Amino acid sequence: MELTPEVHDGVATIRLIGAIDMSNAAEVQDAFLSVLRGGCRSLVLDCTRLTFIDSSGLGVLISAQREAERKWGSVTVRNPTGTVLRVLEVTGLHRTLRIEQHEDPARPPGAPADGALGS
Repeated sequence: MELTPEVHDGVATIRLIGAIDMSNAAEVQDAFLSVLRGGCRSLVLDCTRLTFIDSSGLGVLISAQREAERKWGSVTVRNPTGTVLRVLEVTGLHRTLRIEQHEDPARPPGAPADGALGS
């Protein structure tokens, strides 16, 4: 997973593609904490293409949130897919993390963010 942040005004945006699971959680956590400890106070995670997150990935989000809060910042999960959003809701993390949904101009109105049909 490529984890190159775009930084503007103390806020780093990182695009996540694929999965955050036990195979890469340590690498992802190191990247997130490095950005936060390197001068950014907040982190925006573009999850448009994140297809899966397991408990170790959730731990990474919690760790990043705690580090951001020490700087009076936050972690924002932007455009989580339906699968990722359901995991955040089931675990209650949707109450702790900021969740943002931005409309995709290429997606038809009312279509789910992850491309799934129906619910």
